[in-house]
Amino acid sequence: RRPPRSTQSRSSAASDVYKRQVKDSDPTNLRIRARVVMSKLAADSLVEKVLAESSQKANPTSSIVVAFNVAEGNQPKFIEVLNRILDQESTSGVFGPLIKLKKKGLASFSTATHSSKVYFTITFSDALKDSFAEQLAAFTGLGLGEIASSQENEITLVISSKHDFNDLIALRHTEATMTAALFNHLRLEFVFKKHKSLVVKLVEFLTNVDENITKEPAVQFLNFFVNLTLDLRFASTSQLNIELQKRMKSLIERIEEKKLPESAYEDITDLATLCDGDIIINGALPGLVALNVEVSARGFGNYVSRYLREREEQEN
Repeated sequence: RRPPRSTQSRSSAASDVYKRQVKDSDPTNLRIRARVVMSKLAADSLVEKVLAESSQKANPTSSIVVAFNVAEGNQPKFIEVLNRILDQESTSGVFGPLIKLKKKGLASFSTATHSSKVYFTITFSDALKDSFAEQLAAFTGLGLGEIASSQENEITLVISSKHDFNDLIALRHTEATMTAALFNHLRLEFVFKKHKSLVVKLVEFLTNVDENITKEPAVQFLNFFVNLTLDLRFASTSQLNIELQKRMKSLIERIEEKKLPESAYEDITDLATLCDGDIIINGALPGLVALNVEVSARGFGNYVSRYLREREEQEN
């Protein structure tokens, strides 16, 4: 018997669920995935992978390599805009911290292209690398190296949205600002997977640093986390507790109040428009930690352009 018109058939309901799943997993939707793995094997494997893919001489153990997905015809213009930003005198923009490092002689930058990617490498100065290497060797020798060699501990953070940036522009009609339209429709996943003996090894490491530190309440509190695995998932920011929602609202307000030079807005718009929205950031501490950040943000250029137009209209 056919179901009444007001009742959805099973096949139709299943179809709707499938459509929602497809939409939620749409590669054009905003998605940021950060993964930190404390493992010698993971760190060394990442170094080899980045060197092979980027075809660069820079060593990711003393550098940070960022890969931008850029259409081949747009690559020269993208590199031109990137170099123009990094050569400017102002340090108040988004790239301010990098410009400061360059001015102090603590870092240099290089670019390379391969297939559809532009690889941007930040290489730290010898003085900075040597200082960092000494501190790292000291900590590794106290026990962190042993932990990384014998265990794999992982933290994964995923921030995503059910919408792509074109949808978010449309949602602007129901939100106070463009920034709010973005922040109020995010999902969050935080997963911490640890080896069963991590806490024991961490206490040993801290004891090697200072034998009296084990008497501290914070260190004693670690013993409660022997069997802990965290898996926190929030379908939307509205599921966060009130305190976190307040902090997010405060963050939105600070972003809206922050004013950058006009040239900075233009540079961000140019880069976002030329980039296809896929960005990969890789870094590693040799023999210790691997960092991988993947960003999918198609349509971000249009969103930034609309955002800047709106701010200009408000200021005028």
